[in-house]
Amino acid sequence: MDAERWIRVRALFEQVADRTPAERNAALSLECAGDDALLEDVLQLLSADARAVAAESRVVGQSPELLEGIASDLDRQRADAWIGRQLGAWRITRAIGRGGMGLVYLAERDDGQYRQHAAIKMLRGCEDTHAVARLVAERQILAGLEHPNIARLLDGGSTQDGGPWFALEYVDGVPIDIWCDSNRLGVPARLGIFLSVCEAVSFAHERLVVHRDLKPANILVDAKGRVMLLDFGIAKLLEGDPSQTGVAQRAFTPEYAAPEQVRGEAISTSVDIYALGVVLYELLTGRRPYGALGAPSAAIERAVVEHQVTRPSARVATKGDSAETDLGNVTIAAKRRLSLQALKRQLKGDLDAIVMKALRKEPSQRFASVRDFATDIRATLSHRPVEARRGGWRYIAIRFIRRNAVAVAMSTIATLALIIGLLAALDQANEARQQRDTARQSLAFMTELFRNADPGSVRGSEKISVRDLLDKAVSTIRFSVERDSASRAELVLAMASAYIGLELLEPARPLIDEARQAYALLGDDVGFGRSTVEFCRLLNFETKYDECFRAAKLAEAGLDARRAEEADLKAELVAERILGPRAQDRHQELIAQAEPALAALVPTSANAGTRVNLAGNIARSLVALTRYEDAESLMRKVIEELRSDRTVLPLH
Repeated sequence: MDAERWIRVRALFEQVADRTPAERNAALSLECAGDDALLEDVLQLLSADARAVAAESRVVGQSPELLEGIASDLDRQRADAWIGRQLGAWRITRAIGRGGMGLVYLAERDDGQYRQHAAIKMLRGCEDTHAVARLVAERQILAGLEHPNIARLLDGGSTQDGGPWFALEYVDGVPIDIWCDSNRLGVPARLGIFLSVCEAVSFAHERLVVHRDLKPANILVDAKGRVMLLDFGIAKLLEGDPSQTGVAQRAFTPEYAAPEQVRGEAISTSVDIYALGVVLYELLTGRRPYGALGAPSAAIERAVVEHQVTRPSARVATKGDSAETDLGNVTIAAKRRLSLQALKRQLKGDLDAIVMKALRKEPSQRFASVRDFATDIRATLSHRPVEARRGGWRYIAIRFIRRNAVAVAMSTIATLALIIGLLAALDQANEARQQRDTARQSLAFMTELFRNADPGSVRGSEKISVRDLLDKAVSTIRFSVERDSASRAELVLAMASAYIGLELLEPARPLIDEARQAYALLGDDVGFGRSTVEFCRLLNFETKYDECFRAAKLAEAGLDARRAEEADLKAELVAERILGPRAQDRHQELIAQAEPALAALVPTSANAGTRVNLAGNIARSLVALTRYEDAESLMRKVIEELRSDRTVLPLH
């Protein structure tokens, strides 16, 4: 029994359970008029309750397992009753699925003309008018969708009691994610099969049909590798009568629903683009963006609306909280015929940008169409620049070289050097322009900030505090600097750091969240790391050490320690996340985390503070473990390094 049906049966049971037999019969006759199946369900529940009362136990509220068993038995009996019966030219052989208000059977053609199998879909018994309208609408939608990757409508009609049914092309296949994993498809092959899905969805969109429930369970792949799109049960026609397409009901699968679906807003083709983004995320990373299936629906819906998605490359690179989780990461990579690091490299860049664009919270920020989505996937497969990334000259040059590797290799060194030099010059000019624009915005902002701080500009005897100055600065940023821009991210991060320095945590939190989100959208791993350092500072003030640890590890996964700036930033993140072990006296754990980070740093004046921080915490833990000589040796080494750098400790 589906959830909607069960709610109706339960409501009627509660309504009549405590009435006299005469009152009960009168009420049920009125409420179940014309719906014998509903009446039978309620009577069976009343009978079960009566037996339970005799044993001094009310079924409702105390024996949910019994009620579920009764509902399941009723469903099974109703489904089995159709096996062996005839519908038009089709004889039903067995039940193959149930969901929502429908039942699905395997049937074979039995009119002597030719042999063929079909999947027959019908309603469970005599349902309400909305369910009938929805099934009829699905049948009509399928009648207009003739595509090699969409299950074809073969036949349709009505049962003896007037309920609609239709026969679909039977697909003997498995969900697309399972098929890809069982065949150990690499990333390019997964993208290739995903393009077939895009073709089918795009075809439906061109005929003004939005599927609204795209997920691996509705995208099957048969033994020949052919993709088939199924289940248009809650599909929506963009033109026509909305009541005929299930728009009145809030029906979707939370893990694959777009934010506007969860909020109950207007539906467009963009919800399918979002769902395709979730499916692609799962095909690439082996995980869903918002956690595993089975989490409470309310929690998933809240995450869909409020939480930012972790980039695919960062998701596969994130170290788990246990050896079992880490083994799962390696297994996921192996199913793509890659090591974990190789999978991260393949996802970083183009595929990160493509998936994240499809998963934007705002529909207008996603791909304009499924065709545009597919075009970017084809571009990355052929090493051409993708629109989702819109990189500079260096990015375009790298794409060109990868696409034309043989031709480039045959070019003369002088010509290649000239091209690279020209591209580098153009790229530097572009970077200079961006830095100039950022500097101009920062200068304008700082001018306004100091104008606010000028006593002569304050009215009367009013005194302005540092908090007032920061609040005015934040207001200026919000109204004068473009959102999601690099300059705005830099400014709000600076304001957040100032608030934290004053231990004003509440105003700092939204600024840090904005900066982290902006850097994530810009694909700026360094900026995301810097904003995460401030985020961890805030969390450590609140003693939320575990949350800091997870955030820091996520940011570290996007950084390349071979680059000096990123190595320094990784060390800063480690310095923040070891404050949890320090506060809880987990000395061995602190040393295990901090020593590799300190050893990886090349001593410079820029990272002197981080080195002192890490070394001081390691030494403190060594002393707590009575390893006094090790602690002294470490601190002497750091002091010598600092003395050798005159910019840190000038010699007089």
